[in-house]
Amino acid sequence: MSEGGEEGRERTGYATYALVWLGLMGLTWLSVTVAGLEAGALKIAGPLVIAAIKAVFVLAFFMHLKTERGLIRWVVVIGLIAFIVSGALVFSDVAYR
Repeated sequence: MSEGGEEGRERTGYATYALVWLGLMGLTWLSVTVAGLEAGALKIAGPLVIAAIKAVFVLAFFMHLKTERGLIRWVVVIGLIAFIVSGALVFSDVAYR
């Protein structure tokens, strides 16, 4: 039996982490660039979509959810759903005031 319950899981190499980090830096640059444009609704929606993509990268690679199974994935999914629902409720409350 291996230490830490790492049976059957592949390890992520440093090259993968470096590529993900470079991708996150590129998406950060894109987010700042889009936010600086005079594009109306895209000025807000664009960076939010880019932030969601960055969150997926962080969850999948740096938090190792790409290789997790079972309950931990459900906990993350339920947390994300609760976050989305609460955000939608806040936005709808602000929109109808």
